[in-house]
Amino acid sequence: MAHAAIPVYAFIVKHAYPHDRHAFTQGLYIKDGVLFESTGLN
Repeated sequence: MAHAAIPVYAFIVKHAYPHDRHAFTQGLYIKDGVLFESTGLN
């Protein structure tokens, strides 16, 4: 059985933002070309 290749995405870090070091990343998603991070806390 053949499997489809897993897509690999390139990225460039354009900005870095302060992040609560005690928060954990619950989820990441991309909408309209923008990456969002969810901590599940708010």
